[in-house]
Amino acid sequence: MDDNEITVDLNTNTNEITQNFMEDENIGGLPRRDIDKKRENFLGIIGGAGYNINHIIGAGIFNPDNIWILVGSPAIILVFWILGGIISLIGTLIYIELGIRSLPKGIGEQRYIENAFPSKKNLGHIFSFVAIIIILPAAIIADTYACAQHLLYLFNINPDPKEYFDKDYIALRLLSILILAIITAYNMYSNRLSVIINQVLVFIKIIAIFLISIVGLIKLTGPNPTNWNEIYKSPKTYVGAYSSGILKVLFVYEGWNNINYTIEELQEPKDKKLIYSNLISVGVPFILYFLINVAFTTSLGHDFFIDESSFDQATAFNSNIALRFGYKLFDNNENGVKFMSAIIAISAFGCVGAMVFVYARIIKYAAATEFIPKYSHKFDDFHKKYGTPFNALFAQFIYCSVFLLFFFDPAMDLFDFFAETSQIIAMLFHGASAICLFILKKNTSITSTDVPSGEGTEEKNNNASITPSGEGLEEKRIFKIPKWVIVIYFILVISIVGTSFCPPGPGSSVYVLPYVVSIAATLLGGIIWKFRN
Repeated sequence: MDDNEITVDLNTNTNEITQNFMEDENIGGLPRRDIDKKRENFLGIIGGAGYNINHIIGAGIFNPDNIWILVGSPAIILVFWILGGIISLIGTLIYIELGIRSLPKGIGEQRYIENAFPSKKNLGHIFSFVAIIIILPAAIIADTYACAQHLLYLFNINPDPKEYFDKDYIALRLLSILILAIITAYNMYSNRLSVIINQVLVFIKIIAIFLISIVGLIKLTGPNPTNWNEIYKSPKTYVGAYSSGILKVLFVYEGWNNINYTIEELQEPKDKKLIYSNLISVGVPFILYFLINVAFTTSLGHDFFIDESSFDQATAFNSNIALRFGYKLFDNNENGVKFMSAIIAISAFGCVGAMVFVYARIIKYAAATEFIPKYSHKFDDFHKKYGTPFNALFAQFIYCSVFLLFFFDPAMDLFDFFAETSQIIAMLFHGASAICLFILKKNTSITSTDVPSGEGTEEKNNNASITPSGEGLEEKRIFKIPKWVIVIYFILVISIVGTSFCPPGPGSSVYVLPYVVSIAATLLGGIIWKFRN
């Protein structure tokens, strides 16, 4: 097969090929376990795509203020949303192939790194450390905080913290923890209940964003004919502003690889479910994001930067774009602000639910490879009665609650800080995963004749074979992307992360704090891995 073609054969059932092999061998340090089909295989295409979409569509799409301020031009912002969708699509293509290569039980970057570097024992633990300590907790905290904040807006409370013991800020922290507790509780109780709640929230979000966008375009186009004529005005000239802006856009798109962390629970055939779920989960948000940003531009346009008098901040609590949009949508009425606050709270709640579901799976998978010395066995199984990763869910709730309770900086947008910290390090590991796929493709034989006969354990079907390290995988009929696409994606990731170190403008250097946290966490993970091995 030509290496420059993207191919999908949906007749190939990679999971069936590797199922018996996986049960008989110890792969990537995972102990052999009996597979409970009734518990595990409950996610289909719609369920898998739902978890991806619910993660992608969180509070970020309704909170693009910092992106607008950084870039300074609505036209460039629209280009960024398109570019972010394209980058996310390439990323999901890479993760689809990585996911199929790791079937039936490989979960996420830890497995991909170990497959690409089999001689480096448990090298993937570096990812698990950073994901468990920084990436997902930071993202969960950001959206939990946003959910609580917008729920309080509905009750005319503006929790703008000036001091740690402000009563409104105390209410914000406690409500955030309560929201996280509710989400954790239903994820502990039942996988199927979690899926149902997730699907309901996805449906509400998709319909709400679509209708808001269409109604907004129809209602606001007439009174604002000049907004589109002025969208090219006042672009910023700082490289750091553009790279930071696209980084924030990519955070809003983050979540397209959620289903890669739930491989164990996908229905048969797993390869089909993975392909369709990931592609749908990029396409749907891309359309919705473009529509709602067009609506925002139609409503506010360049006026966002120059016209503060049209919005009563004391009444509407905040000058963010979504609330201003709702205010105008309802003919300058406070009810529009409360309506948008409710939609944002629902959106953020669903996003947290999807992340909590996935976060626990990453903890469980890491524990199966002795990630936590002496205590891994406590997080390495599903609850016998509920069939959920009970202990992992409880541990992540405690960890995130500590941050929600004690982290405080009145000079910093907490959503923006945690979101940016999470995304920087996520992008680094997306780039690392691209390298892993490139290495695996280089080491993979194209025909079965390249696999020495009689060596290793090998299960064959009509079209494919697999060995523990990921080598020897015959690629006649599986999902495949060309190497040059991987190279382009890696270059894009490195360019965005690298240039985002440049200052977004004159003034404070506080913007470097998320980078310091991200790099320090990665280095610490590497040091711990090196020490343990």
